[in-house]
Amino acid sequence: MQHAQTACAVVGAATVAYYASRSLAGVSRELSRALFGRSRAKRVLDRKQTEMEEQIARALEWCASVPPVKPALEEKIVAATASELVAMQKHKDVTAVQLLMVFVKRAIVAHNKTNCLVWIGIGDAVAQAEAADAKRKESSKDLGPLHGVPVSIKDNIDVRGSDSTLGMVRYAFQPRNEDAALVKLIKGAGGVVFCKTNIPQTLVAYESTNHVFGTAKNPHNTDFACGGSSGGEAALVAACGSVIGIGTDIGGSIRIPCHFCGIYGLKPSQWRVPAFGITTPMAGQEAACSVAGPMARSVDDLVTMSRVLFNGSQSVDGNTIGVGFRDAVYEAAKKQKKLTFGYYDDDGFVAASPACKRALRMAITALEKQGHTCVPITPGGLGLPCVKLMYSLLSADGGRTLLGHLGTEPIIAPIKNLFAVVLIPRALKGLASWYMRRVKGDPFIAAVLDVAGERSVQEYWLLQHERQQARAEAAAVMEQHGLDAILCPGLVTPAVPHGSSAQVGYGAMMTGLLNVLDMPSVVVPVTNVDRATDRWEGPYERAPVIEQRIRRMYDVERGHGLPVGVQIYGKKTADEALLGYAQQLDAALKA
Repeated sequence: MQHAQTACAVVGAATVAYYASRSLAGVSRELSRALFGRSRAKRVLDRKQTEMEEQIARALEWCASVPPVKPALEEKIVAATASELVAMQKHKDVTAVQLLMVFVKRAIVAHNKTNCLVWIGIGDAVAQAEAADAKRKESSKDLGPLHGVPVSIKDNIDVRGSDSTLGMVRYAFQPRNEDAALVKLIKGAGGVVFCKTNIPQTLVAYESTNHVFGTAKNPHNTDFACGGSSGGEAALVAACGSVIGIGTDIGGSIRIPCHFCGIYGLKPSQWRVPAFGITTPMAGQEAACSVAGPMARSVDDLVTMSRVLFNGSQSVDGNTIGVGFRDAVYEAAKKQKKLTFGYYDDDGFVAASPACKRALRMAITALEKQGHTCVPITPGGLGLPCVKLMYSLLSADGGRTLLGHLGTEPIIAPIKNLFAVVLIPRALKGLASWYMRRVKGDPFIAAVLDVAGERSVQEYWLLQHERQQARAEAAAVMEQHGLDAILCPGLVTPAVPHGSSAQVGYGAMMTGLLNVLDMPSVVVPVTNVDRATDRWEGPYERAPVIEQRIRRMYDVERGHGLPVGVQIYGKKTADEALLGYAQQLDAALKA
């Protein structure tokens, strides 16, 4: 006890010395944030809420002008895939205008429950739907794969006439003049882009809360988070307020919300989807790949949207690899017999919770019943070395880029904790690392403290080389075991209560490491939290501080019934095959 108290005193004294020695500019920024940032943020939030109320009123007024569809038809519409909705239009069962009306009303209901929306562009959406109906009347033979299908878009993807705020006050009320490249592809395929959805401040958190729009909630239980950073998108799609949504993913930002909300999502390989017009908080950072991908209520819809987004006929932003969707590969994977899947429930950093382990076991059992082979593996390229690599790469600028965006805006708790790790001086970091390792017995947090922070160009190049080696190791494990794909938990826990992710950002490593490795991944919903079977008991396994925090927010009583999913991931650029394997997994679970 005396040893621990001494350590605390040393760290505490060092902390006081650090804050006492902070630069005048830093102190000035903190004072500005405290004195002016909050009042400005409150004004922006109030103004945005008023703007949303006006947009909702206009949208509902338009909906009232459209002849209603019968309740049975509406239920059929909501349950249909995008391809089925296109077929219904061909057969004149419904019009694009009616589809838009149904999903606009559903989106508003979802928003009133979850605060998932940030913008409804009803005027432009109506024009798109009317144009779709006019085209169908001319000829129903050449309709696009998304003809008349309502599609929602994450806040940071540019849509003409809307903001791309990244959840930050300074970027509010700056509408874009041009659609992002992927939005153009969606509209070109006949999709009707009608709304944008909520995100966390800076996008670097797995709870969607900010000072511009407020907090988005989980539609299954509003006391819990819907995930981040594509959280509003997942909440909307899960609540049947959109057919397909588009999110982005830099560390799990598509997959975590899908896992939390019980829907399907694809994180593609890098450069399969054009990135031009996607606003990012870390422009130019490619060490942990940020990619856009679809979120939906079926694998079928992931496939339909991937056919549109993997547009090989044009390199619309000069970076995409120019390989269109390979239907032959997808169809072969979907029908292939005797697949071999690797699996693990522990990435070498933090073990998964009982609910997430149970979901993984259910997936394995379902696949084995269909004649496939599932083998336990130690995942290549993961574990503590890859965690250290990810933190090193993402913090190599010393946090300057994110801080530059924020200015004097108050920082939400999950981001504040990230900055605390990155900005603390090396000398103090050494003391904190020693304390975590020697006193608290947690070498994992200590390791993160050791590596996070500013790097020289030479150091950064070496980190990039380490990343290449990690990717080679991951590929070697798949080759060694003859694996078609790998299964792992969607995250270490199901959805968490609001505010709790601030203490356990490390929990996102289960997803984030696949961005470092640039391996495509699909989330498939499996089951729901069960208070009778999913209690977390027993000793901590290796990281007492992290595991204690994670267990504290893992609440099977309040969280009973929340969705639980798994990830299935595969080889780089083998996205089509992975979608085929995901189809097989989904079918096996439903068999």
